[in-house]
Formats: sequence, C-alpha cells, structure tokens
Amino acid sequence: KLGILSVAVLVVVLLWLLRVAYRRPGDLDQQINEEWFRSINYTGIMTIVSPDDDPELFYADEALKNIIYVLPGLEPYQYENEIDWEVGGKSNTWYLYFQSLRVVGYLADAAEVSGNVCYVEKAAEIIESWYDFHHDNRTPPPYAWSDHATAERVRNVTHFLRAYSSLEDVHLPDSFFEKVYTMLRQHGTWLLDEKNYKPYNHGMMASIALTQIALTFPELDHDGLWEETGISRIRERIEADLSEENVHLEHSTSYHLVFLNLVLEVQEYLDTQGVALFEPGDRTVEEMEEYVAYMVKPDHHLPMIGDTSDSIVTQHYDDPGVIYSLSGGEEGVRPPSNSMVYPDAGVAILRDEWKAGDNFTKTSYLMFQSGFHSTYHKHADDLGFVLYSHGEDIFVGPGVYAYD
Repeated sequence: KLGILSVAVLVVVLLWLLRVAYRRPGDLDQQINEEWFRSINYTGIMTIVSPDDDPELFYADEALKNIIYVLPGLEPYQYENEIDWEVGGKSNTWYLYFQSLRVVGYLADAAEVSGNVCYVEKAAEIIESWYDFHHDNRTPPPYAWSDHATAERVRNVTHFLRAYSSLEDVHLPDSFFEKVYTMLRQHGTWLLDEKNYKPYNHGMMASIALTQIALTFPELDHDGLWEETGISRIRERIEADLSEENVHLEHSTSYHLVFLNLVLEVQEYLDTQGVALFEPGDRTVEEMEEYVAYMVKPDHHLPMIGDTSDSIVTQHYDDPGVIYSLSGGEEGVRPPSNSMVYPDAGVAILRDEWKAGDNFTKTSYLMFQSGFHSTYHKHADDLGFVLYSHGEDIFVGPGVYAYD
C-alpha cells in the first residue's frame, strides 16, 4: 500500500510540475487580455524596424493592400484572402524575412509614426494568421523556426504590442491576445532550448530576443531562467566572437558592423532595465568602434571581405576616430596611426596617410587578412587583400553572392 501511495504522490507531483512549466493563460493569477498587454512597460524595447527604414510608409501601405515586402530589394508577395505560409519558389533569404514577420515591424512603425489604427489591425491579422498556421504544426515550412527568423519575429511582435498599446482607439478581442501570449511563451521556450542556440551571430540575435521576452514579460519567465540564460549567452558570444583586439571573428567587414550594432543595441536596452552588460572600465565597444575607423576605405565603402556587400557606412558612432574617418576628416579626431595590425584577428590595414576635405579620398589603402576562426560568413580568401588608391579600387574581393 505504501508503494502504491508513493507512486500516486509522484504522479501528482509530476503533473503539477508539468502544469507549472506549460501553464496556459488562464492558469495565471491575472487574466491575459488586452488590458494586461496594455499595462506592460515597453520602454526601451529593441525593434527591428525604425522610421528610417520606411520613411514614406510605403511598405506598410502596401501591406494594407495584401502586398507583403519581406525586405527591400526582394520581390513582394501578394495574396487575396489568406497568406500561404508555404509559398514556394523563393530564395532562402526571402523565406527568412517572410517568416520573421518583418512586415509586422513595418506596420507597427507606421502605426507609431501616423497614429493610424489600420496599421495595427493589419499587423494583428498577419500575426494571427501566422499563429493559426504554425501553432502545433509538426512540419513547419522553411525558416519558420530558424534561429534568425525566430529571434526577429519576437522583436517584431513586441514592437506591434508597443504600437498597439500607444493607441487608444483600437480594441482587439481577448482571444487574440491569448494567442499572442501563447506565441511568446512558445518562442521563449524554443529560444531557451540549448539545441537551438548557435555559436555565432545568430546565437547573439536569439539571446537578445530571449532576454527581451524575459524582461518585458516576467510572468513568462517563471524562475528567472530566461533572463539569466539570455544575458549569460550574450556575454558568452561577446567573449567568443571577438578577437583579443575586439575584431569580429567571422572575417567579414559587414558582420563586424552587424555585431557591433547588436552589442550597442543590447547595451542600451539593458541600461534601461538597470542591468550592466560590461564591467566598469571595459573597452570592448570602444575598441570595436576604433577598428571601424581603420577598416572603412577612404571612399567610405566597406572593403568586400567575406560576406560583405559594396555599401557605404552611414551609421553614427561615438568614437572620434570613426567620426573623422566617416566625415572625410571634417569632424572628429584624426586616428593616431596611419596603419594598424591585429595579430589575433589576422588583419592588417595600411594607408599612406590620413588626409582631410577634398583630398581625403586621395590616399592609398590596403587591407590584408590571414585568419581562420570561423566558417560563418567567411570566404576561402586567406592571404587575400584589397587595394584602393586615389579614388579607385585596384584589387577587390568578390563580396557576398547569395545565401542559397
């Protein structure tokens, strides 16, 4: 009898633990509804889309007409009544941003800029369509649950919630918000799972998303494990993905900027939450920015090393050397050296001198690399170099081709 009683007690305890781990909205002390989501503090949340990404609200207005732009430069997708989440014939990049719900970010941004409720209503329609198709779907379409798409989807949906909460003249049914709550819980559980955490910049993106869910919706993070794991992994990626000189080790000049921007973004966000990302006096960010000053060519283009497109650097950074480099010597402070060598990263950047004004581009620049730390976004280009002189590219790299 004691044996049967022990088994019965064990079963009850296991059922209780499962209920805690997988409790549904109705199991919480408070009811999950519109009012609950409006009560959340969305201050400082990290979004994917900003007003600069769609200044004329073109992508948002197209979405109102059932035309989805997953990313500028990629073909739009038009539907009539229902979104086909298994649409075929697209590139890997297209599927990634389709499943990430980038369009929801465009719509949320448009709602915040214009105050027009039609944008959040359309965003809610798309979110619910995604949820209804993917929830409990055991054969999801490509990229639906990739680390990059999942991480970005969290931030786009959270952006929608902030936009919705800022508008008083819109009301959606509580059934919709129960789906959003379940969706966020499902995403947090997926991101927490160690097997979905990858040791490169996608791992950084996923950890940032997990941290944002935990800090924005602490009711979902029952024991603080999501927050603790997310922040720990962010610090882990910073430690592992940067050289001793704080150069990004995926051997792509473009991805150095991607990673730097992620670090700056999450540092600012954690500051709003009262969490310090770095110890006092840490120079990780400063050294990453200092590298940018030397890395950018005199014509302000990125050298096409690894998966890097031919693009002009337009971001603003605080380092005075970067300001000098990107302003053509009109602002900031001239970097202290003409050339720099980064032994641990395997990079050397040489230029004959720093000029200013109209003469800034009339200099010679060479970037040489010989380092192998990761296959992510790296090309088979050890001992390769790019050479620029007096406004002309002499030797160039091929840059990024495609991710298919």
